[in-house]
Amino acid sequence: MKPLKIWSYLIGLMIIGSCSFEPKVLDGEFLIEGYLKNVDDGAIIMLYQFENNTGSVVGCDTVVNGRFSFRDTITCGVRKLSIGSISKGFPGAFLNIWVASSTKTVIEGEDEMIPVWQVHSVLKEQKDQSKLYQVTRKEWYERASLSVKQDSLRSIRNQYNEKDVEYKQAKLQIDSIKITERLLMVQIYKKQLEVLKEMPVGRIWMETYVDLLKLLTFDGFDSIAQDIRSLYKKLSESDKQTELGKICTEYMNLPVPIAEGDEMVDGDLFDVNGNLHHLSEFKGKYILLDFWSIGCGPCIASLPEMEEIIELYKGRMEVVGISIDPENLWKSSVKEKQMKGNQWNELRKGNTGLTVVYKVDGYPCYVMISPDGKVKKIWKGYGKGALKKQVKELLQ
Repeated sequence: MKPLKIWSYLIGLMIIGSCSFEPKVLDGEFLIEGYLKNVDDGAIIMLYQFENNTGSVVGCDTVVNGRFSFRDTITCGVRKLSIGSISKGFPGAFLNIWVASSTKTVIEGEDEMIPVWQVHSVLKEQKDQSKLYQVTRKEWYERASLSVKQDSLRSIRNQYNEKDVEYKQAKLQIDSIKITERLLMVQIYKKQLEVLKEMPVGRIWMETYVDLLKLLTFDGFDSIAQDIRSLYKKLSESDKQTELGKICTEYMNLPVPIAEGDEMVDGDLFDVNGNLHHLSEFKGKYILLDFWSIGCGPCIASLPEMEEIIELYKGRMEVVGISIDPENLWKSSVKEKQMKGNQWNELRKGNTGLTVVYKVDGYPCYVMISPDGKVKKIWKGYGKGALKKQVKELLQ
């Protein structure tokens, strides 16, 4: 073989070899490739799908030589997924990833701080998402770092009893971090609002706006409430008729919250068979409302104790579990956990009903209603034995 032909042959092999290492993305599938620096091998990267704030794992990979990847089939148009990690050193935060048929997404990260990883994609949704991430990059990095520090402090706190000095010191630091986190989130929301003012209304615009409107149901965001409401005027009549647009309209017309001592507020609630119910069915008895979600660990941990309470006060008190989860997830959870009592759901797309009325800003949240229909107490959180003790005191 002549030298020129030999070189041509070798160059051809090199081209073929290099092309073979480039993963092809076929019709009906997507590919996500991650390239990380300063992240230890063995770190677990999770791919989630969220529906109404409840996530399910759809993929899992281990970092090897700074790389991870996900490949799966896709039947819908454009789908939103989220990247997260359960490994030590990673924050309890997620990064939204948009995928579609025959698309490849490349993620680049300098460390474990997932919210500031760079995402490269041809999809418009991802480009719009990146605009919002980019202007808040500094704040997201600070918040992610605080999340890691908070996890470390919780680990220290859990080694001691409440009366120990170490426990109290860790708790004080955690409380301080939570205040700083709230301030950072306000800064993030303010910057997002500025971007939305200039960005045309589209899918990312609508999803981000819904998230901002949800802040109207929480305390502590009065400084940006008016700016959030004023953005509603950007929606056209056709925008308002979309699913997200209808949710926006609901958040713009929230019910008035009530307090302990007020008359209870009723609502349309549905059981797993689709039958309509109202709280007034149980007037004359004590009613314990249990607002919960399958994605809430303490909610699930409380189930055995709640079953004891149901039996203990049968005939005197009715327990009404009110799930905030999507219909399919809620029904399957009730069946899988064999949940007792009255398991109902408002079946709303947004949390704009009884959760607002009873100021539910964390789960589980409990509301005790007296036989005369007055709200006796509202409290949240679960600790073993505490629920039974609280109910006993309220029914004395």
